[in-house]
Amino acid sequence: MTVILDIELVRTFHAVARLGKFSAAAEQLHKSPAAVSVHIQRLETVAGGRLLNRDNQAVSLTALGKRLLLSTTELLCTHDRVLADLHGTHLAGRIMLGVPDEYAVHVIRDILPVF
Repeated sequence: MTVILDIELVRTFHAVARLGKFSAAAEQLHKSPAAVSVHIQRLETVAGGRLLNRDNQAVSLTALGKRLLLSTTELLCTHDRVLADLHGTHLAGRIMLGVPDEYAVHVIRDILPVF
């Protein structure tokens, strides 16, 4: 049976590992804490063991979790770089600003040429 490592699960795992809490990771990822928990459970199934030690205050990485974190950090960087290369990073669009005249004279005129 072929096992597939879902990049979304890995990204969720990295957020939990970095922030130390499911709720903080959920907020950053714009997901519910329950969805984050499901992602971690699915990744633990793929990994074949527990990735996190959980308690009411925070989470910490197990030995397996530390190994996964180390071995997937470059994976996420490569994934993001490939997508940026494919889709480009050039932003385009229209920005409308409403600022007081006094502010525009001193600040906006200096940064406007950048856009």
